[in-house]
Amino acid sequence: MTVDVGMNDCEKFIYASMHGFDEELSELIKRHKRDITNGTALIMAAREGQIDCLRMLLPISNAKFTRSTTLGIAVENEDRDIFEMLLPYSDPRYAFRIALECEHLEFFDRLLPLINPRAHDSEALRWVASNGYTELVERLIPVSNPRANKSEALCNAVKRGRYECVKLLIPVCNVEIAKITLMDERYFYPDPSSIELIEYVQADLEHQRISQSIGLDALTEQASSRKRKM
Repeated sequence: MTVDVGMNDCEKFIYASMHGFDEELSELIKRHKRDITNGTALIMAAREGQIDCLRMLLPISNAKFTRSTTLGIAVENEDRDIFEMLLPYSDPRYAFRIALECEHLEFFDRLLPLINPRAHDSEALRWVASNGYTELVERLIPVSNPRANKSEALCNAVKRGRYECVKLLIPVCNVEIAKITLMDERYFYPDPSSIELIEYVQADLEHQRISQSIGLDALTEQASSRKRKM
């Protein structure tokens, strides 16, 4: 199958890119010296996994077209080869959002050093906390500002009942501010159970701390006892 001769050149560009018609695409590129589809051909090639067509299109296309959609598609499709090919030409921010939404940890780890996780009051942390993505919360806490926007990450996790995220966030957030915010109808529908959840998690964390401390004390005493017997 080849490109339909009844198509105009813009349609041919897209069709050839979608279906991997390398020779036809090469001829179109030679004729026009640019991507006459303004990036649409690049997007369709990425969506269909046509890596050879992508390789031909990248030097003449704008991979940042529509927020670097092509890189986001590679993340969504978990296509590592296309991802690595597109990354040097792309803005990583949209792809990072896709990695969050899909919980693709490999791509998340690859993109995290390339973006600013504190942007928009640590929006990424606030979003994953709200959605209960515990592993992503754990990865984002050290590079974000968990207290941003009145400790909203904690508030979001509490309101959505994300227990494990609440456990991770309580030690790094301003809990008292979060309690006040949760009961402020300007921000959330006041619900006493939100405060109860925070206090329950705090008690659980304290119990864990005491248990660990007792365990360490016991180990220390055992070691000292062994030394005395030597």
